Amino acid sequence: MAAAPSLCDSLFIPEGYDLTCTIEGEPYDGTGAIKAVVEPADSTFGELSSLTLRELERKGVDATAWTAPEDWVRSQLAVDIGGVAEALEDLADNPDNPLGGPELTGAVQAAISVLQDWSRLALRGCDEVVERDDRIRLRCEWSAASLALYVQVLLIEAGKERYAVNIRTMNPRRLQHLEAIANSFEP
Repeated sequence: MAAAPSLCDSLFIPEGYDLTCTIEGEPYDGTGAIKAVVEPADSTFGELSSLTLRELERKGVDATAWTAPEDWVRSQLAVDIGGVAEALEDLADNPDNPLGGPELTGAVQAAISVLQDWSRLALRGCDEVVERDDRIRLRCEWSAASLALYVQVLLIEAGKERYAVNIRTMNPRRLQHLEAIANSFEP
């Protein structure tokens, strides 16, 4: 894992952007949850914009960043319903359930199918995954009337390491700022 201060040091934030980079998490707490957070310094709407950068772990939930990077990028916007689906299936298969039987099994399978569709709902606002050089990017936009939410997930391959950059903002100008900072990342 990279040293914590180097995450902020590896990003270039131009003067005039009024953004700061801070480190969140503990470097040696065993969770791998350390990340650099770039956000507005003092802004009324500052909480609406952020860029996070973290080094990924080769094991656990991040393992697919090495084996199936495009799937990993998409999975960052999908809701994991595995536990709910398993609990529903256990309910239907339980021989002591007085409501069990083929009717419940069919209803549970239908509910799981609906939940799976809902879990991928956010991806409907996204472009296709784009791979360029050492970066895989997924851009998303959800809008209603004159408001829009822009989200990007970026997977950066650096030798044997992988880094995740997440961008979230509701302002197209701030989106350009955060994209420029993400593009400046040099591990």
